[in-house]
Amino acid sequence: MSAARARNIIAIALLLGVVGDISLRTEMPRLGLLLWVVLIVSSVLFLDATRPLEGEGSRRSFEDRLLSVALLIAPLGMVLRDAEDLYVLNGLSMLSLGALWIWSARGRGLRDFELEDAPRAALMTAREAATGAPALLRVGLADSGDGEGVAARADRRRDVVVGIVLAVPPLFIAARLLGSADPLLGEWLGRWSAIISPQTLGHLLAIMVITWIAMGWVWAVSRPLDGAGVAPRPPRNGGGFARIAPTLYGLCLLFAVFLGLQLRALFGGAVYLAETSGLTVAEYARGGFFDLVAVTAVVLGVLLVADRLLGDARESDARRFRTAGALLLMLVTVPIISAVARMSLYVSYFGLSIDRLNAFAGMLGIALALAWFGWTVLRGRRERFGPGILAITSLWVLSLNLVNPEAIVVRVNVARATAGQAFDVAYHLKLSADSRPALHDAIAVLPPLACRELRQGLELDRRSARFVPKDWQSWSVPTSA
Repeated sequence: MSAARARNIIAIALLLGVVGDISLRTEMPRLGLLLWVVLIVSSVLFLDATRPLEGEGSRRSFEDRLLSVALLIAPLGMVLRDAEDLYVLNGLSMLSLGALWIWSARGRGLRDFELEDAPRAALMTAREAATGAPALLRVGLADSGDGEGVAARADRRRDVVVGIVLAVPPLFIAARLLGSADPLLGEWLGRWSAIISPQTLGHLLAIMVITWIAMGWVWAVSRPLDGAGVAPRPPRNGGGFARIAPTLYGLCLLFAVFLGLQLRALFGGAVYLAETSGLTVAEYARGGFFDLVAVTAVVLGVLLVADRLLGDARESDARRFRTAGALLLMLVTVPIISAVARMSLYVSYFGLSIDRLNAFAGMLGIALALAWFGWTVLRGRRERFGPGILAITSLWVLSLNLVNPEAIVVRVNVARATAGQAFDVAYHLKLSADSRPALHDAIAVLPPLACRELRQGLELDRRSARFVPKDWQSWSVPTSA
């Protein structure tokens, strides 16, 4: 990479630092974060468009553009929705896509992605963000050309920068001492110290940190590959099927017993539950749903680890693994179906909450991952699993932003209320601004008492300006309505 191009990246990173300090300086930045990410993506695309054709030609242009668009989805979701759960999910998605962009830019294509690449991408991103700035500065501060004069100018430039940094502490100490000794000098220095206030220093520190990270990230995404790129993956050496057989068959046996008990509970009904466990149907539903979601996630983790431990094993061991894995996938559908049934019971007795809906959405995502594992890995097409998981996860996060989970919670519980069930007004008033349009619509159909409490609560929220953004950086679509 040329020195001029490196200096362009340094200038862009400094701009990102200043804009980041302005747009991100709030508790939960939404619009500000979106504008900052748009600036990042635009800067990287600008650098790609201005890259010289010789020696630094464009690489994986389609993947770069695909990842740039995907990176904008998460902060856009933060502006579209106000719920804190979705804010956290979108934030994690944005960090993951940023790491994936660096991972792809350093020589891996999306079609080569495997799950073990996720921690590698995170470590690579952390390393580039921490150590990329010094490397970029070395290139940017260098002069193009050869000869002793060029080297001497580079050494002088470096000495000046180091000298300025080393001069700050003694000058600061001397100024404080002299200001104490001479009142007039102290008053003059005091006027300057008012300009260099703790708040100003805080802004400068934030700009420096954001600029440093931006330099490393943009440098990692924009610089060309060294040599021929990355080395091919080594073979996935592993052990035999005997290492994983006890776990897989043990889980199969456990789920088979669970299936038998579920059938007895299904046909025995409330009487069977009361006689065998002392539980009512409502307690049975409330006590098991989240456990079933967790055990489904455990099965997915076991299958992924088992596939990794098996590696590129003999065909006979691979065939046994595919058979045992397929059996386990068929049996794990039982707790998934049971969880859906318990969710229905849950809602009929207690109503729907955002935690229950999020758990159900999580279980749906895990079920999709399990189905994709069976369709790819267990059919001998392991190389398709990683890219498919990326697509499934992206669509899952995008769907949650589009469907507005809190509005679903309100509509389900309003439907229960119109059928004669209780409506918890206090709980619904604690929801975010995403729920407000649905709650306003509910006033016309709720029973009189709940309608009056809800109207009073919404009016109190309006007077207290609870959902009015504190600043423009935290603006979102729901809070503007």
